[in-house]
Amino acid sequence: MKQKNIFLNTEGNKWYERNRSSLNKRNYDKDLIVNEIIKINDFIGSKPNQLKPKSKKGRILEVGCGNAERLSYIQKKLDYDCYGIEPSLKAVENGRKLGLDICHGTADELPFKENYFDIIIYGFCLYLCDREDLFKIAYEADRTLNRKGFIIILDFFSEHKTIIKPYKHKSGVFTHKMDYSKMFTWNPYYTIFRNQILHHDNKQISDEKHEWISIFTIRKNDTLNAK
Repeated sequence: MKQKNIFLNTEGNKWYERNRSSLNKRNYDKDLIVNEIIKINDFIGSKPNQLKPKSKKGRILEVGCGNAERLSYIQKKLDYDCYGIEPSLKAVENGRKLGLDICHGTADELPFKENYFDIIIYGFCLYLCDREDLFKIAYEADRTLNRKGFIIILDFFSEHKTIIKPYKHKSGVFTHKMDYSKMFTWNPYYTIFRNQILHHDNKQISDEKHEWISIFTIRKNDTLNAK
């Protein structure tokens, strides 16, 4: 069975039950992803017409949004219209109680129209995705992201090779540590806007490579070659 189906059917709900208390207690004032959105806002403020939203500052999609606590914070504090997609049905139900548009699903099938989002977030979800779906995931992000949008990826990081390990919570499921920015940066329309490599536990700069996580903010600009 594909890992996607395992998480849609059972493991997504189990993951949510294990982590729901920490999700509810998280301080999003110091959240790495929120900080990246603020940096994007600073850039947009210095470059008029980077985003052309119909309402508010634009639209954000978080893939693997959990119970949407981060999205709720972003919508209230940073004034974006926020959407989420999540494999845990229990998390989806709780996220909808916050008044957000959250759907049940996975990164390889986004039920949204083309050029819809200004920012797409992947927070610790790609490392569990089926390897054969990575091309589809990148395609869906490119399809739904606007022409000058941004992608934020926070995940486990390996500099050169992919490191595969068993997922400790479910037999037969595997984790994959790699440089996920490469899903997009091979394409000349995508460039790295910001990047940090940090320790998984304390979120500080570290030389312990086996503990590395990375946060990439990647900018799309498919007008670069326009005449």
